[in-house]
Amino acid sequence: MKLVIVATAMLAFCSAAQAASECSALKNGKARLACFDKEYPANMKAMPVAAGKANPFAKEDALTTAKLNGICRGC
Repeated sequence: MKLVIVATAMLAFCSAAQAASECSALKNGKARLACFDKEYPANMKAMPVAAGKANPFAKEDALTTAKLNGICRGC
């Protein structure tokens, strides 16, 4: 059973590698980019939306910067 699972996984990865090599073989830059975009579409749902939101780490970054600036170098 494990052999069947491993063989299936290898076939899946080989087909993805084949598609990538076909795109890599294209000489025209725009055509190659279009090929890769078609093979690997962007997942727009996974990208965070930062417009209109405050940086949640701004306060912590300011405290860390203040601590680092207070270190005496070359005393």
